[in-house]
Amino acid sequence: VSLRETQHLLYLSEKMASLKTLSTGVAHEINNPLNFIQGGAICLEKYFAKHSPEHSEKIAPFFDAISTGVERASSIVASLTDYTKSSIEFTSIMHCNDIIDNCFVLLQNQNPHTIEIHKSYTQEPHSILGNEAELHQVFLNIITNAYQSIEKTGTITIATTIKNNNFYILIQDNGKGILDKNLSKIFDPFYTTLDPGKGVGLGLTIAYHIIQKHKGNIHVESTIQNGTAVTITLPLQ
Repeated sequence: VSLRETQHLLYLSEKMASLKTLSTGVAHEINNPLNFIQGGAICLEKYFAKHSPEHSEKIAPFFDAISTGVERASSIVASLTDYTKSSIEFTSIMHCNDIIDNCFVLLQNQNPHTIEIHKSYTQEPHSILGNEAELHQVFLNIITNAYQSIEKTGTITIATTIKNNNFYILIQDNGKGILDKNLSKIFDPFYTTLDPGKGVGLGLTIAYHIIQKHKGNIHVESTIQNGTAVTITLPLQ
């Protein structure tokens, strides 16, 4: 590993540490008003049920909308804190399907609503020992790349399977794809096809190192105008 790459990885580690501290404070500050909103809505609903039952049915959809909004905000906060959990050891018993779903919550603003998301998760019980925050980072990077590869309309497919005591994650898009001559460079530090200012080209480099640390593999296949398929293999506990 070059000195320059090491310096940038250390810089990224410091940045992640700062993000963890910030996200913990933000999560606390957001959860407090959410609790007030939810508590107030419950009290109002009970008040109407007791003192004005004839209006309860009419106003029920409004209280349902409040609850839905609070639940959605809470899920975003939970996904953010999951992503920034501060642990450098492989001590978490993880379920990758949940981690992937949390990534989509964090990235929902990336979807212009012209991209369809198809999920096909294995229902077999499974557990993986590792670092949850790091795997969040891997899936977040790869799904972000999938979004960015689709210019207008398209599809992202996520499938998980279990075979030979390994857990397989397929993340596939039908975006613009990668040229054959560039495919061998995608894990190189600072390699990116994005415009200046939109990425530094460390996402897949870091993803590769994280999967290696988890004793897994990451494989990429791509065809121009037909999209890219990323397959990640992780050993089951």
